[in-house]
Amino acid sequence: MTRSKRFVEAEDEDSGFVPKKKAVEKKGTDDKKGDVRGVFVGLYFFIGEVLLVSRPLIYVLFIGKYGIRSWTPWFLLLAIDCIGNSILSLITSLVAGGKDRMFHLSAPEKDEVKRRKLLFVLYLMRDPFFSKYTRQRIESTEKVLEPIPVIGFLTAKLVELIIGAQTRYTYMSGS
Repeated sequence: MTRSKRFVEAEDEDSGFVPKKKAVEKKGTDDKKGDVRGVFVGLYFFIGEVLLVSRPLIYVLFIGKYGIRSWTPWFLLLAIDCIGNSILSLITSLVAGGKDRMFHLSAPEKDEVKRRKLLFVLYLMRDPFFSKYTRQRIESTEKVLEPIPVIGFLTAKLVELIIGAQTRYTYMSGS
């Protein structure tokens, strides 16, 4: 660069004129903020997925340590599900609310999110919650409907199926 060019640049700085080179540098810092945001979104998504994928192993380990009728594994698994689903929900809502959509869920991923939300119903079927609350409600409903001829019979069979499913299904799937 010659002396005259340096002198012209110095005059431009004093006059408030910003050369194109500086404007490009400013734009580059905004892009870096977007990159950092993308890294955090990816990191949170990864943490949420690791929590949701590892929860069956965590549940089995805590069942082995505390027993099936203990509330500790039940609450721990519920907390893991809530945190994992909250992270995923937060990420999708933050990115969807922004101008640029960096995070897209495909149709199978949306179905998986729905499935995970429906798994919260299984917490009503897992011990100790089932044996303490759900089973009592089901059996009291059965007793109320027992005098009605056809409905009482169907209710008794339905209760039998629900209790049978609880003893087998809730420990093998949906975890």
